[in-house]
Amino acid sequence: MSNPNLKLPGSPASLSDADMLTTRRSFLLALGSPLIGSLTVRRNYAAAIRQLAAGDVAPARSALLSLVNAERMAAGESSLGLDDMACLVADQHALEMAQGKFLSHWGRDGRKPYNRYGDAGGFHAVQENVAAANKIESRTVSYIGFVLTEMHTRMYGEVPPNDGHRRTILAPQHTDVGFGIALSDRDLRLVELYVGKHIELEPFPRKAKGKTTVQLHGKLLNPGYKLNYAEVFFEPQPTPPKIDWLQEPRPYSLPDEYRTIRLLAPKGSEYVDGVRGEIEVGRNGRFRIPVYLYQNEPGRYTVVICLSELNGSKEFRATNICIFGS
Repeated sequence: MSNPNLKLPGSPASLSDADMLTTRRSFLLALGSPLIGSLTVRRNYAAAIRQLAAGDVAPARSALLSLVNAERMAAGESSLGLDDMACLVADQHALEMAQGKFLSHWGRDGRKPYNRYGDAGGFHAVQENVAAANKIESRTVSYIGFVLTEMHTRMYGEVPPNDGHRRTILAPQHTDVGFGIALSDRDLRLVELYVGKHIELEPFPRKAKGKTTVQLHGKLLNPGYKLNYAEVFFEPQPTPPKIDWLQEPRPYSLPDEYRTIRLLAPKGSEYVDGVRGEIEVGRNGRFRIPVYLYQNEPGRYTVVICLSELNGSKEFRATNICIFGS
């Protein structure tokens, strides 16, 4: 029977869907089995599992990863690795929600998932699922494992058109995932932060003055993809929302305001609007993208590089590069 205290808010739409049934038994068996290559919980986010021992969280993460990969394999998608940075970011958000008695993609400071991942030093595109179970009946490791699998399988079991969590779990562009688990009193929170690692970037300035240009240099990691264009989104610095706002489930998205950066047109040609484009793409997937910080006011710029398969199909966003404009 499903836990009546489970709560699941909306998640951003992703790209694929498939059917598969998973069992609680398989999850609990995995939770109790010896852990191979377990994640070492770092001291700088041990607080995120304050009421759960590190030795309990690592097997839970491993079991969740096995569950997700079984679902993806059944859908014909690639398996995921466990990303340490995503676990760190997800843990911090899970703890904040558990202690604050809310469930949201936004944090108490107003940041969204891609803001949190970017502030932690990441630049890959991310998508987040979050779930809650309040007033759980027991705080034993086995029961927490049972509730965690309930939280995940309810998200995976969604049906169209209200299947945003499931599509996020099965999105083909994802390569890694991080799981955040936090318990405060008897309130449990689960954060799944999915990551797509398709681009390697050279170091770039995280802060720059407005009305200046930042050069991004990098390369594609998969020769089966090509770079199509980039988008530069702008939003003011977030402000802390009220707790009653956080307690209302809602999906998140990138800001409405953005500028598009196009590929450099072949020599002697231009786009129909007379522009030649700016993105240079060379051999071995290397590229240079000039990013103009177009606002006078301070705020956050999020640079999204869009890739697709070589034939132009299956386009997806590969980065959420965060740059602070002053």
